[in-house]
Amino acid sequence: STAAHDQTVKLAAYERHGVKEYWLVHPADRIVTVYSWANGGYSRPAISEFEGTLTSNAVPMISIDWARIVARLPENPP
Repeated sequence: STAAHDQTVKLAAYERHGVKEYWLVHPADRIVTVYSWANGGYSRPAISEFEGTLTSNAVPMISIDWARIVARLPENPP
């Protein structure tokens, strides 16, 4: 599946190439998993619910207002 590919193949490739931050957004579960670079690799991921605002540590001008996203999601995702 795409999610499995994102969590294994892409994650390893991004880490290998030093991508400073990698977000995996899970709309059905309404959570986001954020991998951040620390000490030469990704640290333990931070998992957050779609609440408040999430700002990128790598690119601080990127900020997501989850209320605006959730308002566009279906009530009962497939």
